[in-house]
Amino acid sequence: MTNTAQKQERLEIRLTSENKKIIEEAAAILGQTVSGFTQHSLVLKVKYLAGNSSV
Repeated sequence: MTNTAQKQERLEIRLTSENKKIIEEAAAILGQTVSGFTQHSLVLKVKYLAGNSSV
């Protein structure tokens, strides 16, 4: 996922050690940073839930 827009906002979450490990492993499999993987996954989910099929 390439995004050239300057990122100025921050989102912080708390999660279990197990969930953090799962996220880190998934990001590594895809060759992404945890931050990039998390952002991309969240945006996809939000668009899906909002009924946006232009993903």
